[in-house]
Amino acid sequence: MSRGKKVSEIEMIFFIFQSLAAIMLFGILTNYLVIRLSFGGEDYLPVDITYTKSEMRVGDYDTTYYVNTYCYVVNGNEYTETANTDTAIEPGTKEQRYYCPTNPERLSRYRSFKEEYAIPWHVIVLFVIFQISAIFVHVKIKKKKHEIETEHTAYEEKIRKDMQKNQNQYKNLGIQLDEQRLFLALEPLRKRIDKNQRTLAAMEKRKEAVNSGGAVLLIAYALVVVIDNFRRGKIEEQLAADLRSFYIDYKRNIGEPVLNQLLEDVSYKPGQGFSAEEVKSFGVYGNRLFNYQSEDYIEGVYKGVGYRQADVRKERKKNESELSIMTEGLNGRISVYDFKKNLDGDIVIRSKNNSDGVVSNLTKIDMENIVFNQKFEVYAESAHMVFYLLTPQFMEYLLKLDFGGKLVLRFTGNRIIVLRNRITGIFEPDLKQPLDIPYEIGKSYQELKDILDFIDILNLDKMAEEANARAAYGESIPFDVSPDTVKEEPVYGVVNQEDSIFGGPDFEEPNISAGNGPDIENEELENWNKPVSSGESKSGLKLKL
Repeated sequence: MSRGKKVSEIEMIFFIFQSLAAIMLFGILTNYLVIRLSFGGEDYLPVDITYTKSEMRVGDYDTTYYVNTYCYVVNGNEYTETANTDTAIEPGTKEQRYYCPTNPERLSRYRSFKEEYAIPWHVIVLFVIFQISAIFVHVKIKKKKHEIETEHTAYEEKIRKDMQKNQNQYKNLGIQLDEQRLFLALEPLRKRIDKNQRTLAAMEKRKEAVNSGGAVLLIAYALVVVIDNFRRGKIEEQLAADLRSFYIDYKRNIGEPVLNQLLEDVSYKPGQGFSAEEVKSFGVYGNRLFNYQSEDYIEGVYKGVGYRQADVRKERKKNESELSIMTEGLNGRISVYDFKKNLDGDIVIRSKNNSDGVVSNLTKIDMENIVFNQKFEVYAESAHMVFYLLTPQFMEYLLKLDFGGKLVLRFTGNRIIVLRNRITGIFEPDLKQPLDIPYEIGKSYQELKDILDFIDILNLDKMAEEANARAAYGESIPFDVSPDTVKEEPVYGVVNQEDSIFGGPDFEEPNISAGNGPDIENEELENWNKPVSSGESKSGLKLKL
């Protein structure tokens, strides 16, 4: 399958069952056609054959067989034929056969097509079993896709409901924005982006249909695909330009103000993110980072705790199925909380039925909360530390907080690392829906606030200090815990992403022109794509509101 289509495990099972059923059906139909052509449209007539001679022959690999000669008479004409068998037939032996009335040289053991066409019952049973199994697995595939799509819909609905409850809060964020002017600038772009994305998706479906052979005989359909190939380049070029213009304005006027409301010392780099090496060091996804990209790097301080996050994803290969991407791919966000104390041992909490998160050399630990165990798995080096960290209040918080998608939390050293997989980027609106500026502001605020609430729930420095003591001494701590020396952790830099919509550094005041997005000079666009060197300011986008 390395050169074929990359599929998920459940899709592979479907293909196996469907292939076996197809083989059974092909055998049944082939047998039917051969017999149908042999008999034609008439029944055969009976005739007696008489064996006259039997000779032994030696075949390949010194095997022996017998050539038995027999004769029969039809309408006064005598016919002589031979038949090869494993045993000799005594001359003079008579047997009944049936001959074709229009061609007496054609004999059969059966009188009619109906008598001959007797399919072995086990072939039919196997075909039915394989086909029913394939249908059953196909239903599970559809159900799995629906569950994932329902998760996304429910998460969006949760955000919307939260916004409705806290409308005054979002209105009083203090963000000064000309909503009407921004809408007039972005909405035409969104419509064109949506149209071009739908066009490219339709082109891809037509191409897959022709490649699979389903439309090979439909010449007109194949010609459409040829025409699509000529149009594709122009559409993709227009789409890339529209996306660039749309997101520059969107992130300037919505992303930056929201970040400024929640974080101090903010550094925002839309075109940069975590490097693949740093993501591997986090231990929340593994080493399957081919076609990896990251963008929307955010760094700042929230209530004295250092915070970083970036959107992460793997680009879908052309030969990768939709379900494979949905279940095994990477498309979400990684958040990193830095605090002063170091935990003595790693702890991993991940949502149930989730293969993300490196848990090697860690022991699975069951919590006393049955509902929590049904939704999460916990792995750690120290059970004492786990039971201290995962207080009833913290477990209730995780159960109530809908992160969306698949969740992995890793407590390691002086960091907490959180991966939320199967969710859209923080500043990525649904381009298929009309733009709602107040909703986009509230959505961005709520999504970032949900993950920052972590710091409100946990007093991180105190938690680490006491958790280490619990791990060392159990329930009874013989003395007051003294502060440990802060362990210096390597500071990872962000990596410039060549394939990202954005490339880097500063731009100053927004310049919105209605209809076709921002009016950006060529020199500014050229600077936008320059990578940030190690000697520059750590902020790719200093917030200027």
